[in-house]
Amino acid sequence: MNDVIFMLFFGIIGYVFEKGGYPISPMVLAMILGKIIEENLRLALIITGSAPDLLLSLFTRSYSLVLVVLIAGSFLLQYRVLFRSNRKSAQH
Repeated sequence: MNDVIFMLFFGIIGYVFEKGGYPISPMVLAMILGKIIEENLRLALIITGSAPDLLLSLFTRSYSLVLVVLIAGSFLLQYRVLFRSNRKSAQH
Protein backbone atom coordinates (compact mmCIF):
# COMPACT_ATOMS: atom_id res chain seq x y z
CA MET A 1 0.00 0.00 0.00
CA ASN A 2 2.92 2.34 0.67
CA ASP A 3 4.01 2.04 -2.95
CA VAL A 4 0.56 3.08 -4.15
CA ILE A 5 0.53 6.13 -1.85
CA PHE A 6 4.05 7.02 -3.02
CA MET A 7 2.97 6.71 -6.66
CA LEU A 8 -0.15 8.85 -6.14
CA PHE A 9 1.79 11.54 -4.28
CA PHE A 10 4.43 11.92 -6.98
CA GLY A 11 1.81 11.60 -9.71
CA ILE A 12 -0.01 14.61 -8.26
CA ILE A 13 3.25 16.53 -7.98
CA GLY A 14 4.07 15.67 -11.61
CA TYR A 15 0.61 16.81 -12.73
CA VAL A 16 0.95 20.14 -10.88
CA PHE A 17 4.42 20.69 -12.34
CA GLU A 18 3.16 19.88 -15.84
CA LYS A 19 0.23 22.31 -15.54
CA GLY A 20 2.50 24.99 -14.06
CA GLY A 21 5.01 24.70 -16.88
CA TYR A 22 7.83 23.49 -14.63
CA PRO A 23 10.30 21.01 -16.14
CA ILE A 24 10.00 17.57 -14.58
CA SER A 25 13.36 16.12 -15.66
CA PRO A 26 15.49 18.21 -13.22
CA MET A 27 13.35 16.95 -10.34
CA VAL A 28 13.79 13.32 -11.41
CA LEU A 29 17.52 13.87 -11.84
CA ALA A 30 17.75 15.46 -8.39
CA MET A 31 15.93 12.52 -6.81
CA ILE A 32 18.28 10.04 -8.45
CA LEU A 33 21.56 11.91 -7.89
CA GLY A 34 20.74 13.60 -4.58
CA LYS A 35 22.05 10.82 -2.34
CA ILE A 36 25.24 10.41 -4.37
CA ILE A 37 25.94 14.16 -4.30
CA GLU A 38 25.30 14.33 -0.55
CA GLU A 39 27.67 11.43 0.18
CA ASN A 40 30.43 12.91 -1.97
CA LEU A 41 30.02 16.36 -0.42
CA ARG A 42 30.31 14.81 3.04
CA LEU A 43 33.45 12.93 1.93
CA ALA A 44 34.95 16.13 0.49
CA LEU A 45 34.24 17.98 3.75
CA ILE A 46 35.95 15.24 5.73
CA ILE A 47 39.00 15.28 3.43
CA THR A 48 39.42 19.06 3.41
CA GLY A 49 38.53 19.52 7.07
CA SER A 50 35.90 22.26 6.82
CA ALA A 51 33.56 24.11 4.48
CA PRO A 52 35.76 27.19 3.78
CA ASP A 53 38.61 24.93 2.66
CA LEU A 54 36.21 23.08 0.38
CA LEU A 55 35.09 26.30 -1.28
CA LEU A 56 38.69 27.41 -1.67
CA SER A 57 39.64 24.08 -3.24
CA LEU A 58 36.96 24.64 -5.90
CA PHE A 59 38.98 27.52 -7.28
CA THR A 60 42.55 26.36 -6.65
CA ARG A 61 42.52 22.91 -8.24
CA SER A 62 42.63 22.72 -12.01
CA TYR A 63 39.91 20.10 -12.57
CA SER A 64 37.38 21.75 -10.32
CA LEU A 65 38.22 25.20 -11.69
CA VAL A 66 37.52 23.98 -15.24
CA LEU A 67 34.18 22.52 -14.08
CA VAL A 68 33.20 25.75 -12.29
CA VAL A 69 34.07 27.80 -15.40
CA LEU A 70 32.07 25.44 -17.65
CA ILE A 71 29.05 25.53 -15.34
CA ALA A 72 29.16 29.33 -15.09
CA GLY A 73 29.57 29.57 -18.87
CA SER A 74 26.56 27.35 -19.48
CA PHE A 75 24.43 29.50 -17.17
CA LEU A 76 25.58 32.67 -18.92
CA LEU A 77 24.95 31.18 -22.35
CA GLN A 78 21.45 30.07 -21.34
CA TYR A 79 20.72 33.53 -19.92
CA ARG A 80 21.95 35.14 -23.16
CA VAL A 81 19.76 32.88 -25.32
CA LEU A 82 16.74 33.56 -23.10
CA PHE A 83 17.40 37.31 -23.15
CA ARG A 84 17.63 37.35 -26.95
CA SER A 85 14.41 35.36 -27.39
CA ASN A 86 12.54 37.69 -25.01
CA ARG A 87 13.89 40.75 -26.82
CA LYS A 88 12.86 39.38 -30.23
CA SER A 89 9.36 38.52 -29.04
CA ALA A 90 8.97 42.02 -27.56
CA GLN A 91 9.88 43.63 -30.91
CA HIS A 92 7.16 41.74 -32.83
